[in-house]
Amino acid sequence: MKQQLSTDIKFSDCRAAPSSIGEARVEGDLSSTAPRVVSAHPCSTRVSAASGAQGALLATGHFGRVMGCWTQRNIGLHAHDEIQITFNLGAGPLNYRIDDTLVVVKPGQGAIIPSWVKHSRDVDPTLPTYLIVIAISPAWLRTHDKAGYNLSGGVEVFAVPRSLAEILAHLRLSLTNPGLDAPEQVTALVDALIDGVGSMGTSAPVLNSGRLKGYWDKRILDAAHSIQRCNGRTDVDHLAKEYGLSRSHFSSRFCAHFGFSPQLLINAVRMKAALHLLLESDDSIATISDILDFSMPGHFTRFFTRHTGETPMSYRTRNLTLESL
Repeated sequence: MKQQLSTDIKFSDCRAAPSSIGEARVEGDLSSTAPRVVSAHPCSTRVSAASGAQGALLATGHFGRVMGCWTQRNIGLHAHDEIQITFNLGAGPLNYRIDDTLVVVKPGQGAIIPSWVKHSRDVDPTLPTYLIVIAISPAWLRTHDKAGYNLSGGVEVFAVPRSLAEILAHLRLSLTNPGLDAPEQVTALVDALIDGVGSMGTSAPVLNSGRLKGYWDKRILDAAHSIQRCNGRTDVDHLAKEYGLSRSHFSSRFCAHFGFSPQLLINAVRMKAALHLLLESDDSIATISDILDFSMPGHFTRFFTRHTGETPMSYRTRNLTLESL
């Protein structure tokens, strides 16, 4: 069994001086492009006027985040500390590659991807598909007496029952046509959605203890902690040299410990910091790009879009904050 990373990524002051080590890499090709964007007002409990016509793209809170959108772009290989649940509400299939296995999520189905399981998603542009994705913080589950929910026992594809389908339909409507009471409506629906999914099947612990089998290496664990402490502003060559290993040896041992490459962890920590700055600060996109040590805002935008399928500006201006969840 592979070593488990903590599901609670903590990052230090994101405004520390840039490390100037280099550009982030995304595993998979960076085909998405987007223009440079400038400053925007931080999120609030109401959808901004600019997003009123489009509706909310996502809602965020202590629980994590939920996003509803039409699939437009492929998502590159990545991993994250949240538990992800995807619901296919559209016409076409969603093709995921989860831990090197092809998983097809058909219309009317959902898929659970536990924390730190690497995955990517391909979409068929000829078959527009509406999906709702919820990313749940395991720490939030533990503090809300939901640690026994069946959300991390393994990858699972399931048929969406009628009770959940009704909740999803109401949630989609609340996101696409937000009113003044949208935060309260969405809060109740997201809470009901988590309860509905969590009670399915047999219970499984949120955190699985891992036992290393002959390849334990303190240097690799230290390297993972180092990546988190520096907000992902490092690169694999630098880490390998710091711990006295070749790049290939360092990467192979890291994969043996965690099940994914060190670059995926670097990207995950950088994305976590990016989401925090986008949704909790009024820094411009250009400033956030500098804070995270990207050489130019366009590189940050492509990096972010490749991980989420949406631009940083969309995340910021079309966000609904759920204060009570």
